[in-house]
Amino acid sequence: MNRLLFLIVSSMITGVTWGANSLLMPLYLKDLGLTPLEIGTIIALSILFSAFMSLILSAYADAFGKVKGLTIQTSLSILGLILLIARIPFGYLTLGGFGGGTIKMAMISDLSDNMERDLSRVNSGSILFSVLGSAMAGILYAKYVFLVEIVLFLVSISLVVIVGEVGKPTGKFKLGIKSKRTVFKFSTDSLIGLGAGMVIPLMSLWFYLKFGVGREGLAPIYIISELTLAASSMLSPILSRKIGTVNTIFLTELVSILLLVYLPFTGSFVLASAVYVVRNVLMNMTSPIREAFILKLIPREERTRGNGIVNMFHAIPRAIGPEIGGTLFNLGNLTLPFLITASLYSVSGLAFFLMFRKTSARG
Repeated sequence: MNRLLFLIVSSMITGVTWGANSLLMPLYLKDLGLTPLEIGTIIALSILFSAFMSLILSAYADAFGKVKGLTIQTSLSILGLILLIARIPFGYLTLGGFGGGTIKMAMISDLSDNMERDLSRVNSGSILFSVLGSAMAGILYAKYVFLVEIVLFLVSISLVVIVGEVGKPTGKFKLGIKSKRTVFKFSTDSLIGLGAGMVIPLMSLWFYLKFGVGREGLAPIYIISELTLAASSMLSPILSRKIGTVNTIFLTELVSILLLVYLPFTGSFVLASAVYVVRNVLMNMTSPIREAFILKLIPREERTRGNGIVNMFHAIPRAIGPEIGGTLFNLGNLTLPFLITASLYSVSGLAFFLMFRKTSARG
């Protein structure tokens, strides 16, 4: 049995949830009668709850077993989907991070002999499955989309159970780590989280408010965006080997920031869609090499908790962002959130480059 392959597939298939919910949720919550401000609040609370549970379950996984931690997280996700089928908006709060990525990444890193390659495969595969999610969100009623997600969560956790435990649980629950100096360097992610939270979870709502385009019209754009991202993600390790991981991350983010500034000033849906697709690719194509970079810098026995803490740096400010973005959208300002986000991205990107430009990740 190829345990690594089973874990990679388990991680990939939950990408359906990301693709479907990114497009569907803001508009579904709108259909339930929520205002843009209330939608922003629900999304913010969801991000915050997900980050908190991810950190707690990361520590739990190190202490008592990663399979147990993932089982709890998957159960929370399924509970949230059941509540959403019942038209209870707060079900979105318990989706729990779309499949337990933090714990799975640590498991994959323990089994992998080439993290950049294997995490790129996970990322590209997840994106391809997210295309299926975006397509479903464009053609199926919401409750059927949620039912498909429940089935895929069950398949995903079944694959993890088949793989079994990776690494030896410590038996001691603790949140602290010895590599805190390294981990806290990634606190600059908080700026990216805040900026991303202001616009990214609300993009389908922005397209609707600016151009009057609903989820049926947006589905093809999301599909194209995810397909191009899947292809480019496989190229990021090649680019990393040629010019370095830090340079690759910094340069692609820089160009994406310029496009983000331009996006709210586009005058047509077609142009806005094209800019959105290219910006999404440039900003996110380096996710696998960034994930590998972080994991290599953290000792093996602390990777689950360390990665959970890094995610917290990103997630807590990201939880504040939708509240700000939703408020500005509610006031009719569809431009300022993008400009604020671009400014925050710029500061974070520069800080990351200055801190890590001479770092060589080992592992």
